[in-house]
Amino acid sequence: MDSAAHSDPDPAAEGGAPAAARPGGGGRAALISLIEVVLAFGLPLLVCVGWTRAMLALVDAHERSIAPMGSLAYATFAQLADSFAEGRGWVQTVHRGYAQSWTWGGHYTPLYLINAKLSGLSTSPWALARLQVGAVGLGVLAAARLGWAEGRLAGLLAGLVLYASSTPIMVMALADYQDLVLVIPALPLAVWGARHGRGWQAALCLLLLGATREEALLLLPAVGLTGGLGRGLLGLGVAAGVVWVYQGLGPPLYDTPLVSILEFEGRVPLDQALRAVRVPWDMHAFLAGPALPLLVLGPELAAAAAPIAWFHALDPASVRNLHNPSLHHLAPMVAVLTTAAVLGAGRACRAGRLVGLGVVLAAGGLGWRAHEAWRPLWQDLAVRARPTDRDRERHRLWGLLAQVPEDDVLYIDQLIVAAAARRPYVVTRDSEDDPQAVAALGGRPVAWALVPGPFVGEAVGSAAGHTLYKIDPAQPYLLLQRPLHGGGAPAGPPKQRPGG
Repeated sequence: MDSAAHSDPDPAAEGGAPAAARPGGGGRAALISLIEVVLAFGLPLLVCVGWTRAMLALVDAHERSIAPMGSLAYATFAQLADSFAEGRGWVQTVHRGYAQSWTWGGHYTPLYLINAKLSGLSTSPWALARLQVGAVGLGVLAAARLGWAEGRLAGLLAGLVLYASSTPIMVMALADYQDLVLVIPALPLAVWGARHGRGWQAALCLLLLGATREEALLLLPAVGLTGGLGRGLLGLGVAAGVVWVYQGLGPPLYDTPLVSILEFEGRVPLDQALRAVRVPWDMHAFLAGPALPLLVLGPELAAAAAPIAWFHALDPASVRNLHNPSLHHLAPMVAVLTTAAVLGAGRACRAGRLVGLGVVLAAGGLGWRAHEAWRPLWQDLAVRARPTDRDRERHRLWGLLAQVPEDDVLYIDQLIVAAAARRPYVVTRDSEDDPQAVAALGGRPVAWALVPGPFVGEAVGSAAGHTLYKIDPAQPYLLLQRPLHGGGAPAGPPKQRPGG
């Protein structure tokens, strides 16, 4: 077990004799301690607020421009959250086939229940996206706390730089809303709890990590082991306890993807897997951002990245490039690599002030270089609406949507459905033949359509290549009574699978 586990380093011990024993040393030491405390509390808070405000400005631009990373995927989360926050249970009508439950896609995400309720405090369809950015922003404080516990002020600065300058973390934070992204801020807090917290603090931090999504439960023993064998067993116990609770809820209403994939991979013969699998190590290394060279200083945690990469490599449907809108599946990799670097950098800072200064400067240089390497992907995946859009008018489609009464059924193009996700009665090309979605409409006919191209009804306005149609009840648009996607339904993108 690392000598720093379960205890913060004592800077007074580094200088030989106590400062108070030297002439004038007491006042100088007190001043240095005061500066350290101010920086330890004030600087992380300042960086956290600045980072979060910058990311929220981009979310504002995304909303104004109706530019989510995955419109149908995000709309599913937002509509479910809205129905729960409004006391209607768990209902979504925009995506075909998923369960009407908080475990809608087979995922167990207790934090979603909290975020769904919190999203009800806002009327914006992008409320969940803002909550996600806020949660990832709090990870700045967790990374700083871990760095401080490992290497005092220099470790804190290194942790701040490695987390706050990570472009992969920024990209994940702006991935609309995906429960798996919440692993990123929860992991450094869990490592701090495992290494430096009391028993109940370690258990609570590990439980928070496990509550992000069921995949995170696999990380708990590895995270616990960073604090020693006892904490590793604690992580295993917490994971087992959470699984036991989930099993007590009964079988999932939708197959859990993690279980399905593991069952599939377990049937692949090892020799065949070794021949067939091609782990895209370069892609996974790219996800480290500025953490890449420094993560070797935290090998006990960095080792967890190997099975994550192997898991994704064996899954034929997994993300194979960083332009994939399902990039959030790789959030655990970003979390592990970044936190391992924070842990290792803080550990290195114990070697002395010069070494600590070198680590902090190295982290800053690596952050700049990594951002430059990520710039094309950053612009493509994250900055879908330019920051200058904050000074422009909202997308003209918002004006068309405002004409549709809240309680009328709206048929809408999948590419812009996120903008209508807070409405209770919305259908898309993907869901119009889904019995669950049709049942949730309660017999209400489609009254409006906002689509590209022709549709039944009277055109009442157009904007940005879309037309708003008001449908005459005497000539209704009939759901479930025609061939799938036939008739006047507009063309759309292939079916997406949110959060899988």
